[in-house]
Amino acid sequence: MSKIVKTFLKFLSIIITVLYPFLIYYLLSNKSSFHVISLILLLVVVINFLKIKSIIILFIGLILTLFLSFTNNEIFLKIYPVCMNLIVSLAFLGSLLKTPLITLFAQKLKYEITDDDLSYTRKATIAWGIFMFLIMILSLITVFMSDFTWALFNGLIAYILIGLMFIIEYIVRTRIRKNH
Repeated sequence: MSKIVKTFLKFLSIIITVLYPFLIYYLLSNKSSFHVISLILLLVVVINFLKIKSIIILFIGLILTLFLSFTNNEIFLKIYPVCMNLIVSLAFLGSLLKTPLITLFAQKLKYEITDDDLSYTRKATIAWGIFMFLIMILSLITVFMSDFTWALFNGLIAYILIGLMFIIEYIVRTRIRKNH
């Protein structure tokens, strides 16, 4: 895949992922056809699969789309962000069995990693795994709330919380690097 296509898919994936809850809220509020909504969920799943290349994401997304198509039950739309947050949480925590994800990110950024850094990246990976699990729980709770609350949390509040986690983790990382 060319670099332009990869960049486009990355951009499209971010836009669709962020807009997904608001688009679903709009479509549900306007009593849109579940067939149209199913196609949108399928589009989101395929774009995220092409970007991330995760069979798990594809499989879960296709199962949710099929259930939605056959049942016309909006829970299968709302559970998608829950599943994605769970997958991210498990990716962080599962990486502890090999190389922690934060270590891999640091290596990709060409950081020179010391033994102290390895200890930190392991702890940061644990923190991110737990944090994303908590986001998943909150996302799951919103599934059973109003459509507006679900859209607001999954389309805005969750991203603000993730941004705050990035900022906090960055501050902690810079302080630790200064002390060593």
